[in-house]
Amino acid sequence: MQDREVYMSYEMILLCAFVAHSLALTYRGSDLSSLVVVENQGVHFTDNGSQQPFERILVNHGSNAARIRVWTAGQYDTSYALNLAKRVKAAGMTLIVDLHFSDTWADPGKQAIPSGWPTTLSGLNTQVYTYTQGIVQQFANQGTPIDILQVGNEINNGLLWPVGQISVNGINSVSQLLHSAINGAKSAGSPKILIHLANAS
Repeated sequence: MQDREVYMSYEMILLCAFVAHSLALTYRGSDLSSLVVVENQGVHFTDNGSQQPFERILVNHGSNAARIRVWTAGQYDTSYALNLAKRVKAAGMTLIVDLHFSDTWADPGKQAIPSGWPTTLSGLNTQVYTYTQGIVQQFANQGTPIDILQVGNEINNGLLWPVGQISVNGINSVSQLLHSAINGAKSAGSPKILIHLANAS
């Protein structure tokens, strides 16, 4: 019986610590990037038997932020993200925009320069600045300003490879590219800036 009481006490301490930590969090959110893709496949969402927009269900259960990925081309392009952002803002959520700086997925194993973009550091600095500036401006223009801007996705070894690949060209190129993105964003708005690493500890 004593062992069980000790175990239960330890369990309660962990639970209380978790609750306290959870209450201190500012953002409780998820990545909604594929929501429209799923809905277009005929999927609907219900909460207690009532069909509702998925973002509204999340808000009803304590979520207050949503992330949307943006590719330079393809399925998750700027137009797609702009439309989804309207729903996020209408639900009263913090809008996080995740710039991949790629025509497709960017992750620790691939960070391809978009087709048609320069392949020199100076050219990419200019391109990243104007691209990021334009993105921030477009979201603001439609009345859905970006609250948090993620500059790059899972950039453990840099972005825009090989120019911005840390293992190839060191940290200087990555630093320049990130500064260009941030300066471009700040020239058009005032989003908080998020640097995203995969499996960070």
